[in-house]
Amino acid sequence: MHSPTPQVSLNTLINVLSSPAHALINSLLEPIELPLMHKLAEAGKPSPWMFFPTSGVASVIGRGAGNWQEIGVFGREGAGCFSLLLGSGQSPYTIFMQLPGRGFRIAADDLLVATAHSAELRTLLLRYVHTFMTQVSQSALANAQFNIGQRLARWILMIHDRVGGDYVTLTHEFLAGMLGVGRTGITLALHELERLGTISMARKRINILDRSKLETMTGSYYGFAEAEYQRLIGQPLSGREPSGG
Repeated sequence: MHSPTPQVSLNTLINVLSSPAHALINSLLEPIELPLMHKLAEAGKPSPWMFFPTSGVASVIGRGAGNWQEIGVFGREGAGCFSLLLGSGQSPYTIFMQLPGRGFRIAADDLLVATAHSAELRTLLLRYVHTFMTQVSQSALANAQFNIGQRLARWILMIHDRVGGDYVTLTHEFLAGMLGVGRTGITLALHELERLGTISMARKRINILDRSKLETMTGSYYGFAEAEYQRLIGQPLSGREPSGG
């Protein structure tokens, strides 16, 4: 990649672009508030925008047999509704903000014109798609082989990468939906993580106390996708270097 343009956005994908590519997409971006539960895309419906968050965290949701489960997350390191780049006019998944924030959006037609004019922009966004699919693949492996506590530890690490502080504010019910398990299982897993000294809990709030212990619990299922992001995008996914991989 070229040397990054001086920072004018908190979105990593925009920041790493060279001056010409940055100027091209910046002229087409529209700032937007991204409140809690705001939908960025709805499964099976046209996606008129691509979103670049600068804060907050978005959930990519799969649904089957009446249930829903998170299959991936992104925040200021990424972008949403990239099905547009892959020649699809609609997303197979619903995407909404699980933690509120801000960002930019670009109209679908403008995005396609911009990527046609800038090979650098097109390559960067396709590299990001690869890193996101790596994250999804690692999640599938972890879900198949991990217990609830280990899956929860990995999820906390992924959210920690994308927020500015050392805490996350979410309900047990929401966590149960994210992981596709029962509320009782989430409550027991949270208490076990607290007993191990990795987190502490207050009402609707998880405080991260010992990140290294959480990483140990997740083994190789945390760190690989994050390292792949750094390899291809040229920047760490967050300010925190993963120790796995």
